[in-house]
Amino acid sequence: MNQRILARTHLFVLLATLCVPMTAVAGTANSTAVKQWESYCGHIQDELQRAVQTPDHFLWIDQSPERESAVQAGSILVAPLHNRGTIAVQSGIIHHWVGAVFLRGTTAAQLLQSVQDYGNYSNIYSPAVTKSRVLTRSGDEFTYALTIVSKAWNIRTGLRGEFRSRFVSVGNGIGYSTTQSTKLRELEDPDGPHEQDIAPEQDHGYVQRIFTVVRFREEKAGIFAEVESLTLSRDIPSAVRWIAGPIIERISREAMAATLEKLSAQLQPLSAGNRTVIKERDRFTRSFR
Repeated sequence: MNQRILARTHLFVLLATLCVPMTAVAGTANSTAVKQWESYCGHIQDELQRAVQTPDHFLWIDQSPERESAVQAGSILVAPLHNRGTIAVQSGIIHHWVGAVFLRGTTAAQLLQSVQDYGNYSNIYSPAVTKSRVLTRSGDEFTYALTIVSKAWNIRTGLRGEFRSRFVSVGNGIGYSTTQSTKLRELEDPDGPHEQDIAPEQDHGYVQRIFTVVRFREEKAGIFAEVESLTLSRDIPSAVRWIAGPIIERISREAMAATLEKLSAQLQPLSAGNRTVIKERDRFTRSFR
């Protein structure tokens, strides 16, 4: 498989699973795929609003006592949602993953302070995020800019974007956030002397849409935090799908785990590097093709 394709695959998975809730646009997406993507994300948002009405079942881990016990014991739980984390749409693939962590002794206020510290993301999520700055804030809505660079197989790939985040407090220590991008550009020579944006009509379409929801619930001993990420990418040619599929799955798991480890290290420095990552197998299937 072409190393440049692998490197860009690594980048879009990294972007999707950073603890930066976002909806992103890059490349030219198939119109049918976009409609299927919007339908799928609409379903996720409907599920979110229903979950808000049942606080005891607000989180993904609430579906299974084993999940909650594992996370509360200090593990990071990562899993694909629906068909090993991939859903086929017209000329594209939706990648759907979730991860959970329990931050003992941490409050909702402390979690929000960390997640909303966008200007410091280049330090918190280094080396993936190389530049970060807050553009505006109005109440619980933020706009900010990030440059994200990935190096894999000795090839650098990068994206530059501007995003708008919205945080919602449900009450009693429960809340969530969602984010939409207002601009996203693939980079030529990222983090190099000739770094520049690639025109939308000329980029590779490896990141066409991303939607991420961060949910949290504060309890007496600490706070449960979850990151659910969805990404729409271009389709994988059938000739290399058998190679690319397992690679994407592995990178997805590792990137989600790394994101939650970074968040944990930011809020609980003594836990850095000491958490076990549990990889739960997929239990559901869904296809829109």
